[in-house]
Amino acid sequence: MYNTALIIQYLSIALLLILSIYIFYKWKTRTQGLLLLNCIVTLINNAGYLCVMLAKDSNASLLGIQLSYLGRVWIPYTLILFSLDLCRIDIKKSLMGFLALIHTSVYFLVLFAKFIPLYYSSITFIEDGLFPHNEYGHGIVHYLYTVLLVCYIVIGLAILYKAIKNERDKIRRWRLLWVTSAISVECIFYILELTGVGGAYDTTVVGYAIASLMMAVAIFRYDLMDTLQLVRDYVLDELSQGIIAIGEDEIIEYYNKPALKILPELETQPKKVLPLIIKNADEGRSMEIGERIYTPMRKDLEEDGKKKGEIFVFIDDTEDIR
Repeated sequence: MYNTALIIQYLSIALLLILSIYIFYKWKTRTQGLLLLNCIVTLINNAGYLCVMLAKDSNASLLGIQLSYLGRVWIPYTLILFSLDLCRIDIKKSLMGFLALIHTSVYFLVLFAKFIPLYYSSITFIEDGLFPHNEYGHGIVHYLYTVLLVCYIVIGLAILYKAIKNERDKIRRWRLLWVTSAISVECIFYILELTGVGGAYDTTVVGYAIASLMMAVAIFRYDLMDTLQLVRDYVLDELSQGIIAIGEDEIIEYYNKPALKILPELETQPKKVLPLIIKNADEGRSMEIGERIYTPMRKDLEEDGKKKGEIFVFIDDTEDIR
């Protein structure tokens, strides 16, 4: 069992190293940079825990944990940032700075655990079990930090599942699905670790190994590192006018952020709002929405000379009409 655990550990480190190198050479966007950062801190965590598994005394085991935590405290932080960026959700820099301070403080409490018993209240070396290891008592900060990580899990997965539900593009949906599944696996193994089911063995390292494989699928099969595609997605969602695309069956297949801002009903009542858009586009009439006036322009979507659907572009004519 011990040798199997060691093999898993070595393989996860090798895979994370390969992914980190690949992402580094492909790194062009903020989203990719956050993914690279997450791979690096996960690599540090797994390398540190390998030292724990190989340790023969209390000091060596503690040193391994301290190395592991140099990456571990940043895994949830980089994951939540990556998830938010992937779903194109902005968050205040002041909040992220505050959270970064919390994670930094936790690491220093682990680093000085022998002198400040707030994260680890006690350290006892045990020779029994899968391998010789330190058994740590949990201090008040450990419990508070666990609550924070659970909040990360709930918020992060809720954001990702909502993004999958609202995504119309097939490739982007699969990309989100694989990323969400990878993060879900990490969360499941973290919860297993909280229950103590692994005993001396930290089950999260297995979760990180599986999640790394799933992230590799997202990268290589669904073009997570395709910079041109990410740029196109960004332009459509952030820089263009309101855009709505419908299929041949007149069902909305895609809408971008500006369109959702103009017509929030696209998310809640798409079948009700679409006939109104079509009618105004056909009649060349403008739509007064709030304090702005938009004119929907209609154009066929064609592939190889065959009509595959239609696209509606909302032109802001407020200044021209008023």
